Amino acid sequence: QADRAILFKTGAKEIGARFGVMPSFMAKWNQQLPGCSGHIHQSLSDEESAGKINLFYDAQSPRKMSKLFESYLAGQCGGSDDIPRAPRTLIETTRVFKQSTVARDWFGDDFVDHFAATREWEWRQWLDGVTDWELKRYFEII
Repeated sequence: QADRAILFKTGAKEIGARFGVMPSFMAKWNQQLPGCSGHIHQSLSDEESAGKINLFYDAQSPRKMSKLFESYLAGQCGGSDDIPRAPRTLIETTRVFKQSTVARDWFGDDFVDHFAATREWEWRQWLDGVTDWELKRYFEII
């Protein structure tokens, strides 16, 4: 399913570009409209069942998690000791990412430095923005 979601989003953007539009999968871009998710789900199925058997599910397990999924999840969380809990802003998250030995081991220094630089640029752009709230609050007052 995760592969299909990414394929759909990529395809939608490519088709949209041909027609001069940009589909967005931003979590919530407008307060008056419902949002859509910006995260990726991960799943695993066996090849023999043509994707019909979810290898992460075990109906007999108290948490409905297979041993394979428990192992997979442990691996996903294995580097979490390297990451401080819950950064609250993009710049905090970027700083944590830049200092992460796990990120550098997995992705390499060049990628981490480049990606972090793009997030730092994005943060600077956000700081320069004037929000709708600021306009409503201060436009007539100042």
